[in-house]
Amino acid sequence: MTTASATPPDRGALYPALQRWAALRDSFHPMALIQSLRASGAEASASDDPVLVAEALSALQDDCIIEKGPSGPIWALRPAVRRKVLGTSGDPALDQALSQAEGPLADALRGQGAFAPEALQAALKPQVPSATLVHLVGTLDRAGSRAPGYASLIALRSALNTSEQRERAEAILSRGFFGRQKERARLADWIASPQSTRPLRSLHISGLPGIGKSFLLEKIIQEAVGRDDPILIRLDFDRSGLMVDDTHAFFEEISRQLGDAVPLAAASLRDHRLQSARERSSLSGREARF
Repeated sequence: MTTASATPPDRGALYPALQRWAALRDSFHPMALIQSLRASGAEASASDDPVLVAEALSALQDDCIIEKGPSGPIWALRPAVRRKVLGTSGDPALDQALSQAEGPLADALRGQGAFAPEALQAALKPQVPSATLVHLVGTLDRAGSRAPGYASLIALRSALNTSEQRERAEAILSRGFFGRQKERARLADWIASPQSTRPLRSLHISGLPGIGKSFLLEKIIQEAVGRDDPILIRLDFDRSGLMVDDTHAFFEEISRQLGDAVPLAAASLRDHRLQSARERSSLSGREARF
């Protein structure tokens, strides 16, 4: 009498299964990933075989960035590998793994919780803390185009730039501002009288180094933002790469800052900058040939 032998585990199936589960997590402990795979019921026979587990983890290790953690090494799938795994369309095994996964990355890929469309739109409003926006931007960037909210990424990055700028200004002014009432009143009057006809006039602030010009400007900007919610453009010509005689760089910087100030327009402005760059590149190629 003979007995039927158990079906041997598929040696080649465990590694891609681990890749899928790793792609659905920001970071993980290797053995915790194995335990999650076992609990899901996927590749159960292979994940119980210590030799196959060691082989699969060895292969997965090459796909990961590994850092030291308080309770052992922490792995995170490399961005290129994650994009490849999540970019696979029509993969029922990936869909099944996503239905069981938990955490911010899984929420982003399902478009739920903080990554639901209405929640992402609410995050574009002023006064959202930069830490919240950093979390949303980083997670959506890792989730990639498979995430329903991926189209909001450019707008969220712009909102993050504005939030970080506001928080830097608040930190500068946190120790208090005293005096300069005359100068503040004059600057406030100038801001309150917008110009609409040529020639446009500018207002110059001059003084010795360290006298408080930048501090005064930050205070005036803070007051203007709180009162009128203006669109603010900062042009620092001491910064390398921004030349007043480089028309394209000049207007591209204005376009970028406009996108930060109006996040919902950031994607459209970015597309125009890319189109302008392509046209200039094409023109340069024609000029070089002739």
